[in-house]
Amino acid sequence: MQQTRAANRGIGGLENSKLMNKIDGDGKARGALKKANRFNPYAAAQRAKARNDARVAQHKDNLNRATTRLADSDPDAVAKAATGGLRDSELRDAVKHQISQQADQLERAGASAASVLIGDRSEEEALQMVTSGKDTAGNDVSSEMRTAAAQKVAASRNVENINKMLEQLNRTSGQFSDSQRHAIIDTIESSGAGSIAPHLQSSNLGAVRDGSLQNVGELYGSAAQKGLYSPDAISGMHESGIDGLAAAHRNGYINGDQMQQVKKNYRFAASNAKFNQNLSNATKERMNML
Repeated sequence: MQQTRAANRGIGGLENSKLMNKIDGDGKARGALKKANRFNPYAAAQRAKARNDARVAQHKDNLNRATTRLADSDPDAVAKAATGGLRDSELRDAVKHQISQQADQLERAGASAASVLIGDRSEEEALQMVTSGKDTAGNDVSSEMRTAAAQKVAASRNVENINKMLEQLNRTSGQFSDSQRHAIIDTIESSGAGSIAPHLQSSNLGAVRDGSLQNVGELYGSAAQKGLYSPDAISGMHESGIDGLAAAHRNGYINGDQMQQVKKNYRFAASNAKFNQNLSNATKERMNML
């Protein structure tokens, strides 16, 4: 009731003790005052904050529980120990499958909680979590939080940051499960980043999915080799992707013939009315510098 009284200060000066005592002793009066509180901005703000705090606390609890359980037990080891006394191979497989499914559900629960908690972080904070494994306070973050942070970066369509994230993702591939790595790539694909950076097209991300990528330059090289830098694709490119294209050429991931083909396709795009209208001035400037 003390909190209710504090909230009621904005409603007609009802802080008078005699009036409050009278209201306290009447159930209908208390109910009416409670309804009136809905129109009190202070009380509404307090309720909203309480709901948000509870939501965040619940997600933190879900994440910590999932992270702890996954860290404390390897699903394969658990399955092996649990089925050691079973002679029926079909039954053993069924139990192992069930344990695997439970582990997947736990991982998804952790990922879901982490995605909510990462929501208020900036893209730069998220990138730092991916590249350093720590938050802005210097605390270690779980693989679930790093995955959620990577998905936030992936969804941004910021080509430069996605490139940084992909290189770090594969340097530390052992810290991410296959399903986590695939979730990050799925986010890149669904974001449409491939439409502004051909090296991020879905057909070119196989090396990221299987964890074999060593350098983002390899993605630029394979994109050039596959002919992904078509006039149409170049017309939609963001200028930051062109910087990476030039770097890949300098570092030998794209050979001279491949770069000449890219330039030829750009010249065609620039001279074609349909493609030229999609070319930004910044993209033209960078392409002319190749």
